[in-house]
Amino acid sequence: MNGNGSTLTEEQRKRIEENRLKALERRAAFLKSKGNQCQSNNNNNNNNLFSNSLKNSISNQPSKPNVSVNWKPLPSVTSIKAGPPKSASTFYTKKGLEGIKDNPANGENPGFLGKKITGNCHLISKDRFVVNLPYHAQSIDIFKTMPSRQYDFNSKKWSFCITDHSNIMSALGPLRSSVSISPLPSYVLQALKKASNYPSSSSIDLMPLDPSLLEAFMPFQREGVGFGVSRDGRVLIADDMGLGKTIQALGIASYYRNEWPMLIVTPSSVRYSWAEAVDRWIESVDAYEVVVINTCKDSLEGTVIIISYDLLSKRAQEIKEMNFSVVVMDESHMLKNFKSIRYKSAAPIMKSCRRLILLSGTPALSRPSELYTQISSVDPKFISNFQDYGIRYCAGKQQQWGWDFSGSSNMEELQILLESTIMIRRLKSDVITQLPPKQRMTIILDPSSIKLNSKSMKEAAINFKKESLKGAEKHGALIQFFNESSSAKLKAVCEYVKELLTEGN
Repeated sequence: MNGNGSTLTEEQRKRIEENRLKALERRAAFLKSKGNQCQSNNNNNNNNLFSNSLKNSISNQPSKPNVSVNWKPLPSVTSIKAGPPKSASTFYTKKGLEGIKDNPANGENPGFLGKKITGNCHLISKDRFVVNLPYHAQSIDIFKTMPSRQYDFNSKKWSFCITDHSNIMSALGPLRSSVSISPLPSYVLQALKKASNYPSSSSIDLMPLDPSLLEAFMPFQREGVGFGVSRDGRVLIADDMGLGKTIQALGIASYYRNEWPMLIVTPSSVRYSWAEAVDRWIESVDAYEVVVINTCKDSLEGTVIIISYDLLSKRAQEIKEMNFSVVVMDESHMLKNFKSIRYKSAAPIMKSCRRLILLSGTPALSRPSELYTQISSVDPKFISNFQDYGIRYCAGKQQQWGWDFSGSSNMEELQILLESTIMIRRLKSDVITQLPPKQRMTIILDPSSIKLNSKSMKEAAINFKKESLKGAEKHGALIQFFNESSSAKLKAVCEYVKELLTEGN
């Protein structure tokens, strides 16, 4: 490689120069034949036009005897200057002409008159990228010199190792007058470089965790905990519903136990389910250390604080001042709208904590723009500018009144980037062999929504406790008590189901 960054070998230079000379010869022959054709056509057209005009003018005059007309044909066109077609007008701007010289060198083509060929690059794996480009002989000659080249006959595209990216862009530089290829964005290359330095999930030692947690992990859950720890505790766990995101979050959080107290933010319907999970799997935490916040007046003192998104919005400043180091955000897709009060309340807390664990089985419910708030919360430096993100991954288009980021583009690349850096996602089909038989679970409902003191409930309880009841009468009283208890839980059950539907699960 020489001082100016070029990587062209002598063989490449020779091949490019041969192609350039052939192209110039074809262009000269084309312009010569075009010029002769235009000269002949113009002579005929001028004569015909003048003759027809004369005939029309004579036919409109009164008939006169012995009318004679002397005329000479228009002078023939002896030269024609070729100019750019209208479709290529944007190429011939001041910016587009930069680099075009009178004396071509290094394979440049100053006489290029066609439409400029454009292309782009995108990832197909964390190690390889593909170049999307229409057929262009000189570019293909350069592609063939790259050691990692691969050609897909089905898609008719060339792919290369990430390590060859800068070499390809440098080698294509001399062709910039006829070819423009957008390289991979710098944030993509930086993210892949950063990901290559992460330790593997299997190399993380999880022995400091509670034995009850270690015994409860399934293999893929242990991998998820290792992934989160390898990312310094800032991670998005996007496993399919029912794969145990809760136990994985508690595993990652427990790894940083010395940084507690821990804040858990959840939908209101599952606050007590989280309290039960902590009590079940983290034996070193006593039940009185787990505090579930139900009102704006409840104390925030405790080892594990569990609060709903709605109450977080009302007590955001108070919670922010407590400087939690470990934060878990359950159903993090509820933060998708950066304009919402919910996100504005949570954002400062998420960005200031040292460990942030986001959980969502559906991180983007309808479009990739909904992912950005979660990505920027976990890693603010990943893609710091939403417009850059929107243009590349949301098919961003500038409309009359601003940008439209409602679409999607480069989804394969986005998934590769996220899974290489901050996100782990497994579907049930991926881990079906590791799953136990179907399990029944008890859902802890919000007690504030359960009516325990209704008159009918009290009467059913008193009736069931009567010692005089025997056999069928006792069974009937039990059924009546169950019926009344189900009515008492109806509101809480409806709220739980409604939140599940709202969350897209």
